[in-house]
Amino acid sequence: MEQEKPNIAWHPAFVEAIQLELEDYRENLEFIPEFPLTAEPLKIDCVVIKKKKDVIIKKNIAAIFREINLLEYKSPGDYISVEDFYKVYGYACLYASFRKIHVANMTISFVESRYPKKLLAHLKRIRKFAVEKTSPGIYTVTGDILPIQIIDSRKLSAGENLWLKYLSNELDPLTLIQVSNEAARKDKLTETQRAQSARRRELANKAVLVPMETDLVLCELLKLRELCEKRRQ
Repeated sequence: MEQEKPNIAWHPAFVEAIQLELEDYRENLEFIPEFPLTAEPLKIDCVVIKKKKDVIIKKNIAAIFREINLLEYKSPGDYISVEDFYKVYGYACLYASFRKIHVANMTISFVESRYPKKLLAHLKRIRKFAVEKTSPGIYTVTGDILPIQIIDSRKLSAGENLWLKYLSNELDPLTLIQVSNEAARKDKLTETQRAQSARRRELANKAVLVPMETDLVLCELLKLRELCEKRRQ
């Protein structure tokens, strides 16, 4: 009998990863997960709003950011189709209309864990947009009033984008140890928390002999977010 695949809540983890990637700018940004566009169930995976319009975010995934930034995420194994592109583009137009925001003050980011070959080909051949690889894994699309970028999270730099790059169901134990170590370093864990982190690393080492459980990585993201929140209070 084929083993049933676990139902992993990828989208909440994606929002956590985005917040951790932009942790240094937390005071200047507002994060709204699953933002409802209308009374009907139309939602954007994440909206990142600049609290101060003139704040400069020196982060590769936010280089195109303006006042209002819409992010659409696809779980591992899924991808951004041409239809998805227009759906989210439509969401941006709805947001601008309902919120009385000039569309030029918005951006759209698509995040997936594969190379968007068909979508990029469509944007270049049909829409006549220019596509430029501005950094590893990040493709900037120009030619429209809306700045757009498509991110292949697999190709991101681990040094620059640890949390997004490793939001995956194909991590090896050594990578999980790296994530755990970074969590300990970033948040200056207490002795008890360090012991917990060490225990997770021990479990990761044992996991060499068994299939990796992605829940461990998602748990690391959520626990680190809780620690960051406590530190601010």
